[in-house]
Amino acid sequence: MMEESRNQYERLLRCAGRQEDRGDQRKKVEMARFVDEDAERIMAELESESWYHGALPLEDVVGLIPERGDFLLRALEADAGRGPMVSC
Repeated sequence: MMEESRNQYERLLRCAGRQEDRGDQRKKVEMARFVDEDAERIMAELESESWYHGALPLEDVVGLIPERGDFLLRALEADAGRGPMVSC
């Protein structure tokens, strides 16, 4: 009898874990949607700034900031093992 109760308990735990996993997955999807919307808003604001230049190769950047203290913001493409980045 004790072994049967233990097996039922373990089955319940496994089932509860699967339920939690589904809930976690739903939360991740909702968070990704929120992050995407927030990122779109931020990118729209950035693109309206004179100092933001999107994705530029380093060679092009050098000519745009000739004076000491000048700056611009540019996007860097994602590499393997690294997500998209911003360079100042």
